[in-house]
Amino acid sequence: MVSIEYVNQQLDNIGYKRHFWVNPEINELANILMPSEEIVECVSGNYEGGGAFLVVTNERLLLIDKKVLQFLTIEDMRFDKINQIDYSYRLFAAYLNINSGLKNLSFSSFNKIRLRKLVNFIQVFITESKKNETIQIDQQSKHLEGINERLSTYLQTQDLKLDKLNDQIQNNSVNIEQIDEQYSPKTWQPNQQLIDMAKREILHAKNFIQSRSNIILDKQQKIKASYFIGKIILSNQNHILT
Repeated sequence: MVSIEYVNQQLDNIGYKRHFWVNPEINELANILMPSEEIVECVSGNYEGGGAFLVVTNERLLLIDKKVLQFLTIEDMRFDKINQIDYSYRLFAAYLNINSGLKNLSFSSFNKIRLRKLVNFIQVFITESKKNETIQIDQQSKHLEGINERLSTYLQTQDLKLDKLNDQIQNNSVNIEQIDEQYSPKTWQPNQQLIDMAKREILHAKNFIQSRSNIILDKQQKIKASYFIGKIILSNQNHILT
């Protein structure tokens, strides 16, 4: 909100002479404008609801319609939302049609000069808003490209680290296998000569027993024979294990 003196000063700056039939709208304008807004152009005229006051500021387009018994209509259009402007004039009046998506404003005025200036300012602000929007999109695109580039570099670095780590793991696996082959206990292979010797001694013992099968041995002789055979078997097992 601003003061009515601020509004009057803004109107004086653009050379607008107040008329009594737009005093309610001008007074209401003090409740609508922001401190940072400046009135660029304005004109009185008519729209589908009757008489109204059309104002262009450096930030938006305003249509104000204030009637008796506290009837009030305010339409606020931002420049970046306006899609199309149609302007035409005839012998006694000029006509303006503004489309901003869901909104469609039709306005006419007998002051053709001021309405034409107002249209020119709207076109300038629309162009600037579109240009700023394009600049913002370009900046965002460059920012996203920078993020994408940094992310790609990071991912490539991580891939290289992973490849290096995989190589180290494979090398360590080979080294471990080599160490296992070098230091793991090998399967013991018995000496064939010891095996043959053990077989001969066992066969010799069997033959010894069979050759004396007809001889009656006393208990002490049987014990000695068993002890001899067991000693031979244990001796051969020790040779095999060592």
